[in-house]
Amino acid sequence: MTKRPNLFDYATSELSQDAFLCWLIQWADHKYATVDPALDPALHRTATEFLKSIGRKFDNNPFKEATALQVEIEQQYKYIDVLVRIKIGDQKYALVIEDKTDSTARKGQLEQYRETIKKEYPESNLLLVYLKTGEILPEAKREARISKYVVYSRNDLLRVLETGANETNDSILSDFYQRLKSRDDLYQKYLTPLKDWKDSKLAWEGFYSELHKNMEKIIVEEKEKIYWDFVNNRGGGESRFGIWHTVGLFSVHLLLVKKWDKTGRHFLALKVGEVRKNRSKVRNKFHQSLMEHAKTSRWSGKLERPARWGNGAWMVIAESKEKDYWLPMDDDGKVNMDETVEKLNEAYKLLCEFECE
Repeated sequence: MTKRPNLFDYATSELSQDAFLCWLIQWADHKYATVDPALDPALHRTATEFLKSIGRKFDNNPFKEATALQVEIEQQYKYIDVLVRIKIGDQKYALVIEDKTDSTARKGQLEQYRETIKKEYPESNLLLVYLKTGEILPEAKREARISKYVVYSRNDLLRVLETGANETNDSILSDFYQRLKSRDDLYQKYLTPLKDWKDSKLAWEGFYSELHKNMEKIIVEEKEKIYWDFVNNRGGGESRFGIWHTVGLFSVHLLLVKKWDKTGRHFLALKVGEVRKNRSKVRNKFHQSLMEHAKTSRWSGKLERPARWGNGAWMVIAESKEKDYWLPMDDDGKVNMDETVEKLNEAYKLLCEFECE
């Protein structure tokens, strides 16, 4: 059967996503809770459930008994993606949604929006939401929470839209849901054999995100030391999962790296930084000490010097010889997450025990 063209295959920008959210939320207004056959009641139910799902993120659950909502929306009000003014009886709410697809908020952006709306609407209860349909970097999640925003994920939105899409024939809602579900499938591709997703950035992000959740369960006391990110450079950049530990005056980072240059290789590396002087001396000393220490651990024979020494503020001091050791696979070619977590925990323990005088 021929697939119907999807509007959101072409409208892929954050502004298009802003517009969809504004359109959906407007349906939550009480005037659309009608039995008029010209107006689809399923859209009102979906929009109301969307607001309720946001409300459940807050301790006081402000939209738990939400009925007869009065909704006014402004898009890009003082650069805020979506501002929703909601009235329920005598209660007024100012809902700020910072909406992202793949980008992250710039430094100070979330605080600026918070203070702007606090001053403009002092009589309203302020609700701050950081909504992202891409994978949310751990650092971005921490920054949002520090700035008093609740985090609303792609999966949160998919749960609401899936129900709505099954209840309505509206093409706008259906198109957005299908587009978002297709994108989610790309992030979930890491659950298939590695050979099928090793060249997909979104699959690596999905893998690193899930790996981060699993490692946090083990390294509970120092989970702020676990991260994943993307580093852009002239070669195409690299996706990284990392755990760091302080050794003497420096930090040593254990990194799972996926290169997006011509080599496309993925490997495990250990880096030391930030080194401002005597770089070669520091690098060589850390390399020798690490290799010596590894001999007495389960990582004996698993590390080697990098193919090429660097001389920057951050330098690789060792790489893994065997990629299949730190990225173990089952017989079907799928990455075994439990074994991967176990290997990384071994390496983290090595890092914590490592000393370099």
